[in-house]
Amino acid sequence: MILLSSTRFLTPATLCLALFTMQCAHPNDPESLRPSTGGYHVISTLTTQGYAQDVVVSDTIAVLAQGEGGVFIASVADPAYPRFLSVCKDEIRGYAYRLGVKDSTIFVASGDFGVNVVSVANPLLPYATATSLNIQPARAFHVMGDYLF
Repeated sequence: MILLSSTRFLTPATLCLALFTMQCAHPNDPESLRPSTGGYHVISTLTTQGYAQDVVVSDTIAVLAQGEGGVFIASVADPAYPRFLSVCKDEIRGYAYRLGVKDSTIFVASGDFGVNVVSVANPLLPYATATSLNIQPARAFHVMGDYLF
């Protein structure tokens, strides 16, 4: 609930902020979004072990960068029923900010720890093939062809 003092004027910016605050009152509860919000609606949910920072989807596999929780891998073959497959956490150094994908290789931007490279050829058993590549600080990047920008 937002209370406004009667001695203050309600400006468009204040109203916009108030509406935004009310709409995002439960950022960890996607069901709190109203169906009329931009035409989006929740199909299903899947609880993760960390806070999702980024997501990439390749075929039927979704990979989430979840900060200190490493990389979370889920099957989205049936979007109504996503299912947890695995997590690659202990081998990844740093905080997982952003992801890039090329074939079955996931590149993880890990801030001051550079870039980690994870193989998801077998999504049930992901493993780090390289850690702390000297591209620092790595907060975001883009994979184009055989190049990492």
